[in-house]
Amino acid sequence: MDWQSLEKLVAEGISVAEKYPEKFQPVILAEVLRSRLGGAASVVAQKKATQSKIERVQKPRKQTGGPRQKLLELKEGGFFNQPRLDIEAMEELKVRGFRFSRGSISARLLELAQGQLLRRLREPNGKRAVYKYQSIISNN
Repeated sequence: MDWQSLEKLVAEGISVAEKYPEKFQPVILAEVLRSRLGGAASVVAQKKATQSKIERVQKPRKQTGGPRQKLLELKEGGFFNQPRLDIEAMEELKVRGFRFSRGSISARLLELAQGQLLRRLREPNGKRAVYKYQSIISNN
């Protein structure tokens, strides 16, 4: 097939595809080319149509911060002015629309305590200790 014939074929496919909503046009064009050419050319057209569809569907993700950032925001908002359990912090974040596992929250709280951004308070609870976290009050 020469270039002129290919150009005519693509133009025909585009004119057919333009009759449909924009989101379906790449797929329609691929179908027209596949039906007219078959074989290898249809694979190329299908890849282009699929790539176009993927680009439309994929939206950039918003950067909202991880559990550490969200816990620091809770601290700045005064949430840790009283001693709080890890599950309380997790529930507060859930209310605000952020879902993290308890293990993730516990690990970040421990890191904040080790970095002296929060105080870790041990409270005996039978055989197992329970830890609460509280903001460190500075005497400046």
